[in-house]
Amino acid sequence: MDEPKYKIGKVAQVSGIPVATLKNWERKERQLIKREDGEQFTFRRAFQVVLTAALVRMGQRLEVAANAAFQFTDIGNGALAGLNSDRGPGEMFDEGWTVLCIYPGDLVEVKNVMPKDAATLLFTPLGHNRADAATLLNVTFLGERVREALES
Repeated sequence: MDEPKYKIGKVAQVSGIPVATLKNWERKERQLIKREDGEQFTFRRAFQVVLTAALVRMGQRLEVAANAAFQFTDIGNGALAGLNSDRGPGEMFDEGWTVLCIYPGDLVEVKNVMPKDAATLLFTPLGHNRADAATLLNVTFLGERVREALES
């Protein structure tokens, strides 16, 4: 996951954004979006770019999207939610869906959701009352597609 091997053109293509946009994002969010060796992206950073691009397309501001993606790729669920770690940084949960949620006030959570419980769990931020709205990204499905696309 942390070996630099993906060129910027491939990462931009898989993310669905122009190379110029990705270079601009690297300048604007240099603490979060960067090529590990200055030339190539690791899978972790490439996946972070894909998540950021998906969230920006869903209407999130770049800085919020990049931070949310970073919380998925670089912070395990234990550190994020103050619980025992069920998910390591950049990993999916073993069962159900891994869903990246952004709630009003830019609160970010990575949730393990069983399809039958989706409606209740997705709109209830940890330790808060139910939210009226949320940006939800099913990372499980996206992750499968990204790995395949990067390796092709």
